[in-house]
Amino acid sequence: MNKKLFYTFAGVVAVGVAAGLVFNFASLNNSESNPKTNPGTGSLTADLPPCGGTTFFTVAPLENSAYSSIAPLGNINPPEHVTPTDHLYFVLKRDSSKFGAGSGSGANSTLTANVKAPGDITILQIMESKRMNADGSIFNTDYSIDFSPCSGVYGRFGHLSSLSPEMQAAVGSFKRCQEMQVKNSNVAAKASNCISGRIMKKVKAGTVIGVAGGKQSAALDLGLYDSSKSGLLFANQSRYGKQTFQTVCPLDYFTADLQKELKSHLGDGAEPRTVAPVCGEIMQDKPGTLQGNWFIGETKDGFDGQKIISFIHDNRNPKLGVISVGGTLSLPAVWAFLPKHEGNINREFAEIKAGEAFYCYEIDGQGPYQQYRDKNSGRLILQLVDGQTLKIERQEGKCGGVYAFSAPTIYAR
Repeated sequence: MNKKLFYTFAGVVAVGVAAGLVFNFASLNNSESNPKTNPGTGSLTADLPPCGGTTFFTVAPLENSAYSSIAPLGNINPPEHVTPTDHLYFVLKRDSSKFGAGSGSGANSTLTANVKAPGDITILQIMESKRMNADGSIFNTDYSIDFSPCSGVYGRFGHLSSLSPEMQAAVGSFKRCQEMQVKNSNVAAKASNCISGRIMKKVKAGTVIGVAGGKQSAALDLGLYDSSKSGLLFANQSRYGKQTFQTVCPLDYFTADLQKELKSHLGDGAEPRTVAPVCGEIMQDKPGTLQGNWFIGETKDGFDGQKIISFIHDNRNPKLGVISVGGTLSLPAVWAFLPKHEGNINREFAEIKAGEAFYCYEIDGQGPYQQYRDKNSGRLILQLVDGQTLKIERQEGKCGGVYAFSAPTIYAR
């Protein structure tokens, strides 16, 4: 697969669809529906039997022929996904006859594939997300399914294009819905998000629970959270929901043979990811340096992506430095380049320490994020004032010469 084409394709989809799952369900006053703000797995899975070991899954959720690659943890797509995402993407194969065929529901269409229960699981709840044009006409509907194999372990499939008859019957009707305007979306003007009641339906491994593909989404999402794993330590823990700390690689919970097979698909479809951890990572903060996530005011992860900026490494090719801008500083954008280990232009983030020195960043043609090309022109100059304070400003022109701020934006850890 063409690497630059894939990144662009994934970007189009996430802006149009993923926003609802990450941000909007939280506004239904149900913190359990949003992994980034969820207080933990306990309340949803407390009634289930205890877990024994960490091998719960015996069936691949998709046939190998249905997808071209698996994007590791840590994907970005501002303004919805500014910080590294907490789930994998099974990148679906495309219907070439429909690819790029316009902006409606047939655009960028992928081939359809059955989604199977990866193990003996309990369906916890199901969510429906509709995207609408300004006139209220619906151009895309998709679903998320929350599930658990046992107490303390919680998973989510995202972007199913339809539910199986069994899952539709389990939902009955959605209990709570909310319609809202979508901020900073290049695709949708409105969103309607609904969540079912508590379902608690048991299904066996291999049961078809829905269909992926055929609509706007380029991928099937899979995230997993384990309450016995709380080792992720960010520079400022108060910015994140408890469940973020419990994020794990879902592939580690499959049988050994399946785990090996699935991990061989991690990467961009052209080259596998070989840098450890090969499943990717969502926590890249390095306190005392520039690297990691920064916020304006009291913003928390999972809310108001316009006020977040991340200095991280690409989840498919970690050798690539990436600046993910949610907004405020500029239009939502991704700046990508090969980091340097000397000087003050495109310097490796972890090598920048607090002081009076200015650093400058510009794209160098290495980045595959084509959809942001018209939004990341010019340069970014910054100064790490101390371990908790960052000044940064977008300016016209290339890096070089004497740097000075005009009206910098202030971010904090």
